[in-house]
Amino acid sequence: MAVLMAVGGEEVMSFEQFAQWEAALRQGRTAGETAGFLDELRLEVARRRKLANFRQLQVVQGNDVLGAESAWGTGPFLVYVRPYVQPEKLETLSRAAADSLWDLVRCLEIPLDPDAADSYGGTVLQFAADDGQEDVVRCLLQAGADAEMSNVFLQTPMHAAAKNGHEGIVRCLLEASANMEAEDEEWYTPLDLAALHGHEGVARCLLQAGADKDHADGRPLHLAARHGHQQVARCLLEAGAQAQKTAAGCTPLRLAAEHGQQEVVRLLLGVEIDEADCHCLTPLHAAACNGHAEVVCGLLAARADTERADEVERTPLHLAADNGKVEAVRSLLEAGADKDKVDSDLRTPLHLASSTSLEAVCCLLQARADTEKMDKYWRTPLHAAAECGHLEILHCLLEAGADKDKPDCEWRTPLHCAAAYGHDQGVWCLLAAGADPDKADKHWRTPLDVAAENGFPEVARCFREFSET
Repeated sequence: MAVLMAVGGEEVMSFEQFAQWEAALRQGRTAGETAGFLDELRLEVARRRKLANFRQLQVVQGNDVLGAESAWGTGPFLVYVRPYVQPEKLETLSRAAADSLWDLVRCLEIPLDPDAADSYGGTVLQFAADDGQEDVVRCLLQAGADAEMSNVFLQTPMHAAAKNGHEGIVRCLLEASANMEAEDEEWYTPLDLAALHGHEGVARCLLQAGADKDHADGRPLHLAARHGHQQVARCLLEAGAQAQKTAAGCTPLRLAAEHGQQEVVRLLLGVEIDEADCHCLTPLHAAACNGHAEVVCGLLAARADTERADEVERTPLHLAADNGKVEAVRSLLEAGADKDKVDSDLRTPLHLASSTSLEAVCCLLQARADTEKMDKYWRTPLHAAAECGHLEILHCLLEAGADKDKPDCEWRTPLHCAAAYGHDQGVWCLLAAGADPDKADKHWRTPLDVAAENGFPEVARCFREFSET
């Protein structure tokens, strides 16, 4: 097949000339170094034809349109110069390509606006930047495409390249003086997106070009910390980014701890380790609440305060116990956390664990947590377990010596609580442990009365059967 460099249907190179040129281009280069093929071919065609204004090269083999990368090594192919085409003409071009090359060339002879956009405002430059087509981006910029044109989401080509980690394209756009501080509809700059997606090379490139490292109260560092991108966080810190609070009072360390990003936590340990957010939650609270045991250990090793309380007076141990994060509970207890400290409702970690986690209850009991501590309603951990119907937790607390008949402020015993919520197995467990079925609350109701009043016949039957044994 003859090789046609088609400009209006006129041959520019013979096959032999093209083969010689390609061999010279490839000589001494690796496969990765031939990425500039389209750009160099464009310049070669311009030199031979003394043309400077055509805009893009397209490779065709038979009736198939090929991309630049897939064109290498495909055997004989046709190469022609292609001006930009509006999206609505693509169907026409596809039909023309299926009919004949000459029809396709004729469709492409009319130069069109390189900034023509689709219905979402996306331009060819944005698509090329998003897809990592550096050669195409260079050709587009040389043809005068607008490097800062945004789509309906306010995303520019720089946003697209930064989001996808295309460092070479970011450099191209910077050389074209593209705005590196443009914000999309979510107020993200290209540096924000590089930090969000962990593209260290792009982040360094933008920082070297002077991008705002502390945009929006330090958002780039917060994003890198939140998503565990240690290298991006490191380069931001090296560039002087401040590990400061956001408007919500949340530091990068707090975010990294919350999401279990251990390497980033280790990187940020030099900042104020007990800095709290607007809810008085420290990094240790965040790590303990979410069960990130390794992060908890790292923070404890750095002497994080185990007794700092949040806005409702809960310590990290309260949060770990409440969420059933057993390894965090164990680490905090080993570090000397107060096992009986009370929150604003006078609840201890054991109160909270008794509603949720057998394993956490066992850890706390092994640490000799007080089973008789009362909250502001005079309820003990056994009341909490009975109310929630946790049979194994009931057994565990009873074996630890919890008072089975202790009344709360309404004179309700744990047996009242189990009966009121229809937990027949819990009722049986308490009765078997010797709980008094005749204890009355302040309204003179026995546990049996409460079960009947709340419509639990199976619990009433449990009382009758137990009395018959």
